[in-house]
Formats: sequence, structure tokens, C-alpha cells
Amino acid sequence: MLTRVTEYIGKARMALASAWTFVVVFDIVLRTIGTPFQGAPEIIASSIVMIAFLQFAYAIRARAMLRVDAVVTQLGEAPRRTPLVVGYLLGALLLAFIFYSTFDPAIYSWVTGHFEGEGALRAPTWPTYFIILVGSALGAINYVLLMIEEIMTPGGLPDQPPAI
Repeated sequence: MLTRVTEYIGKARMALASAWTFVVVFDIVLRTIGTPFQGAPEIIASSIVMIAFLQFAYAIRARAMLRVDAVVTQLGEAPRRTPLVVGYLLGALLLAFIFYSTFDPAIYSWVTGHFEGEGALRAPTWPTYFIILVGSALGAINYVLLMIEEIMTPGGLPDQPPAI
């Protein structure tokens, strides 16, 4: 059940990240023809971070995050599971740490109405913080789910990611 929920949320966030990427492309096209839109630097500055954290849950669940396949595939079935489990654990711990270290700044930016930028557009910082919070939490959950699946599945998991 939790796996299905995280898959659905991951897909939705991936679609949002794809749509948000068009803001960046739109700015590039407008700059190319010599008519940039006002406030683009302020929007683009936080957009890159937002797009990355919107995609984390989907990429992790699809097993598309970085791993050293050259080493893992050379190991036998049982020894191969150990580095995968350790990698999933380290990924979950890293994202849990990002969540923990982002929590206070996110609450502060929400409560104080903190803005960033000068000139044409002052962008609020809380959306970026909360996208980082949700992305890191979902990513950590997906890493834990993958770790449990790797440990509990007899014969190991297939090398191909699941069809999401």
C-alpha cells in the first residue's frame, strides 16, 4: 500500500517537475530572441533546486539513482545484496539528514514570510524549502522500501527497475 502511494506521489511530482522545466526553457527562448521576462533570475534560481527535489521520489523508486553497476553485477546473488542494502540505507540517511536540516529554515521562512530577490520580483522562499522537505522525506521512505524489498525478496530483486 505504501509503495503504491509513494509511486503515485512520485509520478505526480515528476509531472510537476517536467512542467516547471518549461519555465526555464521559456526564459531561455525569450532571452534568445532578446525579450527576457521580468523576474526570471529570481524564479530560475530556486527552480533548479525545486525541479531536482520534485524528481527524487520517482527516480529512487525507479532505481534510477547512481550506483556502480560494474561492481554490483560482478558479484554473486547473495554478495550483491549487501552493497545494495548499504547503498539504500546510506541514501535514506542522507535524505533524512537533509529533511532534518531543512525543517527549521522551512518553518522560519513560512512564519516570517521570508522573500528572496531584488528588483522586478521578490520570490517567497518557503515553497522551495517545503519542496525540499517533501522530496527528501519521500526519497528516504522510498530508499527504506527498496532496502526492505531487497532484504525480504527471496532470490533478490530483478536488475530492471519496476514499471512505474
